[in-house]
Amino acid sequence: MTCHREDYSGGVPIDTAIGNIYSTNITPSTRYGIGNYNEADFKKALRKGRAPNHQIYPAMPYPSYHGLTDDDVSALFAYFQTVPIVDNPPEKNHTPAFPVEYP
Repeated sequence: MTCHREDYSGGVPIDTAIGNIYSTNITPSTRYGIGNYNEADFKKALRKGRAPNHQIYPAMPYPSYHGLTDDDVSALFAYFQTVPIVDNPPEKNHTPAFPVEYP
């Protein structure tokens, strides 16, 4: 909740060496969240920092997630399928500049 808000809608600024980045919506919204992710997509986002269509760097992969087991990831994915959908984009989005531009 610290990174994505209590309702998981995102837009929270995270201070990094390259400036603020803003967290994403991780509700099951198919337009703004992770509603189109399957479990393999979710696992890749957590472990590799790769969403289906772009890198999530520098926010992900978050170092503390290294110790998550496959069962942990499955449980998190199942949980996020049950949270209320927030069908709005985050209040702020992050568009990184070169050299970490998203494709």
